[in-house]
Amino acid sequence: AEPELPAHRLSRDVDELVERRRDYLVAYQDAAYARRYTELVARAREAERRVDAGSTAFAEAVARGWFRLLARKDAYEVARLYTDGEFERALRATFDGDFRLRFHLGVPRRGPVDPHTGEPAKHRYGAWLMPMLRVLARLKFLRDTPFDPFGAGAERRLERELIAEYEATIATLLGQLDGRTLRVAAEIAALPETIRGFGPIRQRNAQAARKRQAELMATLRAPAPPAAALEAA
Repeated sequence: AEPELPAHRLSRDVDELVERRRDYLVAYQDAAYARRYTELVARAREAERRVDAGSTAFAEAVARGWFRLLARKDAYEVARLYTDGEFERALRATFDGDFRLRFHLGVPRRGPVDPHTGEPAKHRYGAWLMPMLRVLARLKFLRDTPFDPFGAGAERRLERELIAEYEATIATLLGQLDGRTLRVAAEIAALPETIRGFGPIRQRNAQAARKRQAELMATLRAPAPPAAALEAA
């Protein structure tokens, strides 16, 4: 499953879209991490306003695509989602009386991989796992540091690469944004939405997104057709 926003309704406008994702990223990591998100989106919004004051397509694409990459669902986030109170409240609202918890989880970089999903094969754990998940959730400050025990896996490396590539790509697009390039820039900015799944599936989707990005970037580098040719067409 991919990261989900707390509320299930759609945002009314770009401001709300960004605000909700900012709040999510504060809980996901911290205020500095969320600020990294909002600063890039703000740059995209300002550049788009200069080109077309009535357009929000590029800014919305950046807001969604950048969040998709930053809010990847790693071990710390799984632990947080199970222990932040929302999961327990949902259980209480769904089930009456006594019940027992059973977790079916795959451990990153440990054990066999499910050949059908590309994810670590899942194992069953009892309610005794919950205290350990609370500890793991509090260790999120280790994320993306040299001390992250989960950070050396191929999928975590890919996620960091995609984040760095996206920042660089958006910076390039901001310098090229005009009326001719706006639509294609928005399509490029939205490509992270296509990078879903886990393991080999995610790697294939990332490869396809990179290929599509290269194609779209090539169209931006192509010279604009002469005005006379456009009129003749």
